Amino acid sequence: MAKASKPTNTQPTGGEYKCLAKIRLNGTVYEVGEAITLSDEEAQQLLLAKAVEPKAKKASPAGDNE
Repeated sequence: MAKASKPTNTQPTGGEYKCLAKIRLNGTVYEVGEAITLSDEEAQQLLLAKAVEPKAKKASPAGDNE
């Protein structure tokens, strides 16, 4: 029986993040706790530096899988 392989990159990239450190990006300063939208490349770099964390996704309402 074949096993499904897991992707090697388990970190989400691109999208909404929460700042864990003060970040200056494209001339804008983001303070700790602020929301920030990042591209894939920006997200990868800042995740490695532990400067951001993915924002918690809201639970899907019931009936989403209809």
